[in-house]
Amino acid sequence: MKKPLSITSLTVVVSLIWPAAPAVFAGAREVINHQPGRPPTDPVLVRQEQAAEAVNTQAQAEAGDSRAQSELGKRYEEGDGVPRDPSVALQWYGKAAEQGDPMAQLRLGQIHYKGEGVPRNLEEAFRWYRRAAEQGNQQAQGLLARMYMRGEGVKQDNLEAYMWFTLAGGDMDMGTYMDSKIIVERLSIKERVEAKRHAQAFVPKPETTRQAATQSPTSSAPSTQDSPVSAEPVDDQQPKDLPGTLPAADPN
Repeated sequence: MKKPLSITSLTVVVSLIWPAAPAVFAGAREVINHQPGRPPTDPVLVRQEQAAEAVNTQAQAEAGDSRAQSELGKRYEEGDGVPRDPSVALQWYGKAAEQGDPMAQLRLGQIHYKGEGVPRNLEEAFRWYRRAAEQGNQQAQGLLARMYMRGEGVKQDNLEAYMWFTLAGGDMDMGTYMDSKIIVERLSIKERVEAKRHAQAFVPKPETTRQAATQSPTSSAPSTQDSPVSAEPVDDQQPKDLPGTLPAADPN
């Protein structure tokens, strides 16, 4: 009794009379072998799965979920399951960032710092980096430190820069890491000790907690006291409520 042909053998035979056979059989094998929870490898199935995930993410984002809004922004930025559209991505990042999502705030800071699809705006970049950094996002802390060091979008302040570099730890790209080494040479031992003391006193403040703490029991209107975004000019944007904030450096 002859053994039945395998899919591989059948593919070879049929491909002699039908050039498209290999692709068809590859797709069939993908469907047969695919296991739930295991990422498919066939490009068509991958795109279908990405589109389905994007639909689910969009539904959550439209319902007000800040993490879903941030994820949807990334999907539109990268064209993952949806058509690539940087302007739509910026809108979803903005919605998530205003609700306090630190990853969206970080990404908005990067977009405004580099001028990706928008005019470059260092003050806006500083504002978003600051909000994410105050929530404990270490990548934002490193980038914020760099802006303080260079005086970009904020008054130059080596002590603030060193404090934020200390908080960022090792979560920095190479350029930011090199700047963290340069700043050491600009400060005395006494200044570095003081900056580290303030870094140790720093306590991350999630914006949801902060906003709830500033609500009046008798009023539903949000209070501006302790708001993470200052309405003052950029040069005066020195935080007044952050435990780790340093006093202004002594020019002498």
